[in-house]
Amino acid sequence: MKFLATILDRDGTIIRHVPYLADPIQVELLDNACLGISALRKLTPIVVVCSNQSAIGRGYCSRDDVLSVNFRMNELLEKNSSYVDEIIFCPHAPEENCECRKPRPGMGVQVAKHFGIPTEQMVVIGDMESDVEFARSLGALSVIIRNDPGTMESSESKADIVATDLLDAAIKIEHL
Repeated sequence: MKFLATILDRDGTIIRHVPYLADPIQVELLDNACLGISALRKLTPIVVVCSNQSAIGRGYCSRDDVLSVNFRMNELLEKNSSYVDEIIFCPHAPEENCECRKPRPGMGVQVAKHFGIPTEQMVVIGDMESDVEFARSLGALSVIIRNDPGTMESSESKADIVATDLLDAAIKIEHL
């Protein structure tokens, strides 16, 4: 199957999960993140990050803090010859019940509209079951990463693919 876009979660998928990350100094790429993103770029022409950042809505950090963390992540990716096309985040707390907070489809629909592609031709990769539910809400292929002990859930996943990191995910998607 031909996919047109990959949507990646940020924390626990590209970078090490740090609860309510607001300090760019704490940004650390996960193993094979750059290699995985580069491999995914060969499979899909578009790679976008969609991330819940409820720390803003909860008052733990500012939008500028999240933008600084995203900027640092991009710096590290580019230093390793990798990049993402865009980063979208939901700043709302869960109780705000917005349409953009994963697992609701808002951010994915935004990506589809922006790039003019159907959501069914997307791959969603994340480390939580909410990412799998997000993929399902879009009709997209779901991939769960089980690489960060800080965020690994103990239950079995309903994802289409289970991978150890982004490179493993790219290899498994390529062999579909």
